[in-house]
Amino acid sequence: MPVEQFEELVIGIAHRNGRKLQILDRTGAGPDHPVMSNCPESRYLKTLWARVW
Repeated sequence: MPVEQFEELVIGIAHRNGRKLQILDRTGAGPDHPVMSNCPESRYLKTLWARVW
């Protein structure tokens, strides 16, 4: 799943449940897990840090 689609999914679920998100940071894999230029699937680790209210 592309990172944009992941973020839209998380935000959409929050809004459908009457919640708001304050997005604090977007992160992924650490430097010990590189993304290969010929394999975009290697960018599968995604994290969205948010405050829900």
